[in-house]
Amino acid sequence: MRILFLDQFSDLGGAQCCLLDLLPAILERGWTPRVALPGPGLLAEKLRALRIPVEFTGFAPLHSGFKTLADALRLGNNSLALARRLDWEADLVYVNGPRLLPAVALAKPYAPVVFHAHSHLTKGYVSRVAGWAIRRTRAGVIANCESVAKPLRKYAPVDVVFNGVEEHAVSAAPPSRPPRIGVIGRIAPEKGQLEFVRAARLLPECRFVIYGARLFSDPSYEERVRAEAAGLPVEFAGWRDDMRAVVASLDLIVVPSSGLEATTRVILEAFSAGKLVLAAAAGGIPEIVEDGVTGFLTPSNSPEELAAGIRRALSELPGPVGANARHAWEQHFRIGRFQHDVCRLLATKVRNRTAEINTNTAATTSVGG
Repeated sequence: MRILFLDQFSDLGGAQCCLLDLLPAILERGWTPRVALPGPGLLAEKLRALRIPVEFTGFAPLHSGFKTLADALRLGNNSLALARRLDWEADLVYVNGPRLLPAVALAKPYAPVVFHAHSHLTKGYVSRVAGWAIRRTRAGVIANCESVAKPLRKYAPVDVVFNGVEEHAVSAAPPSRPPRIGVIGRIAPEKGQLEFVRAARLLPECRFVIYGARLFSDPSYEERVRAEAAGLPVEFAGWRDDMRAVVASLDLIVVPSSGLEATTRVILEAFSAGKLVLAAAAGGIPEIVEDGVTGFLTPSNSPEELAAGIRRALSELPGPVGANARHAWEQHFRIGRFQHDVCRLLATKVRNRTAEINTNTAATTSVGG
């Protein structure tokens, strides 16, 4: 099976890491992937290391967050150009980002289409255009949690497949003194680093680390976070690839996301290591974190509630929650389960389209003959 994978970014966000997780299973099944990206970047380097063909589309990605009318016009122009430029010859088109859906709908490839939704479609023209494209292409939809799936069901049936991650097991160690508390991920408003820094102001007895970098967001947000952190025990450690070491260095991993969060991978990576997680009960996070059992939830990502949640979580060290989290990863969030479920859905989509074509051909032959 020949699969054309489309991604809207060339850097490594959560959706791109999921794509990298999936591709080894694609190769193991003897399927033939090729990947189209906007341009050079770390994702292209990793794909080439897997010996997967990469082509550059020139599709200019939009920043995350609020979109202007100019952004809408640019998206339309980019989509028209991509629809004309790309070679759509494949047995399946896999779309790894909603901003590419209009180009696929305009090209209307003969192959079936699968859209993998890793985040909420925000209100406005992006959501409406994506819905139009899903209907026009009769795309199959995979969502990484029920929270992401729910608004998409008005356009098409949706299968929920939770992400899976590799094991990040670390050796048990006594808690640090003072406790070392971290946020891991791209620096963006929806990820809540600003609220995390403001919570740090309320916890002078702790030390705080922000792992990550600005990838798809306006640089002004990171500048604001750094300004708020001035004079506080907050370290900016930058982007790191060695997640095992990052997770091992922390006593508590905080996920202070806003309501737009889906099910961030860092929670599952912490689970695999048996590390404590404190997360705002936003989006799909309550679907994977059971409060007081596999982790800790706060009602929102306000600095006051984050600070109270951090104190609560640290009071549980040592305790059974980390072991429960590890067990949840073993049962539900292994990378092999993710690969199997997604590949099964891709194969089913192609099989159903083949059966539909055969049925239509038989019907046409019967009428004509």
